[in-house]
Amino acid sequence: MDKQDIVIEYPPMYEQIADKFDLHPSDGVIFSWGDVIYNPGDIDVGPELLAHELAHGRRQGTSKVKIIKWWRKYMDEQRFRLNEEIYGHRAEYEYLMANGNRHERRSALKHTASRLAAPLYGSMITQADAKGVLRTH
Repeated sequence: MDKQDIVIEYPPMYEQIADKFDLHPSDGVIFSWGDVIYNPGDIDVGPELLAHELAHGRRQGTSKVKIIKWWRKYMDEQRFRLNEEIYGHRAEYEYLMANGNRHERRSALKHTASRLAAPLYGSMITQADAKGVLRTH
């Protein structure tokens, strides 16, 4: 697995992102910005969440211009955001299935699907549909 830097601070464009998604500093949200993960709440970033964020980082690239374009599109286009979150959540689910203990593997689909269907991402997909897209990869 690639190693990204994890920094305990707000990412560039935080105010725009926070306004768009009604985020607050205490929400414990982390952000990929190319090859850096911003963790302003200093939350525990488990390996499955790291896999999720690494997937976003790879899709963003390393150019500041490309990363900004990705974030703007992520904020403005619900379909793009859903596709990007499916991609990130698949990476998270695949990590759990490949590396989790028996209990983690057994609950991986339900747990990951519930995160994908959560209000944080705009409740863009039902949990049942999220299970379907995670399973079909």
